Amino acid sequence: RRCGRMSLPRRLRHRLMPLMVVVLLYPLGGVALADDSEVTPDLAIAIEFVRKTRLNDNFKVIVAHVVQVTTTFAMLATEHPIRVIPVFRDKLYQVTAKHQDEWDRNLGESYLAIFTANELASLTEEGRKSPYFGKFQAERENAGELMQQRSEPLAAKASTEILSQMVME
Repeated sequence: RRCGRMSLPRRLRHRLMPLMVVVLLYPLGGVALADDSEVTPDLAIAIEFVRKTRLNDNFKVIVAHVVQVTTTFAMLATEHPIRVIPVFRDKLYQVTAKHQDEWDRNLGESYLAIFTANELASLTEEGRKSPYFGKFQAERENAGELMQQRSEPLAAKASTEILSQMVME
């Protein structure tokens, strides 16, 4: 066994393999992710809105929670209690950085389904002083529900990437 590496005992790897296959294949089951198509001017305004208002800051928290409640993470934490947190943190930052633009796009599309680009631009520039701030407060829950529908597959995909990288390390 190499010093400083998180290698699992053979018997544990064999028990985890079916779980990892399910976790790894879950995102492939008909998941539609945001494509690389051109960003429309309205979507660009919506993405700027979610970035400037920092509504997109919850991506790491959501993915961290999804990873930490898995059996795989619990087994890794039991086997490598000292090493698992620094490795997890490193993988979390790498993977969420890789998918942040997609998360921002999904969030922007969610808000654009409820607000016009002009309303989002006003909220971006004027914040609480915007004439649309009341609508923003009233519609946050709806936007959250739309975002959840759009981004559950992305959160699962990012979580799967983190877990598979941790198991392989």
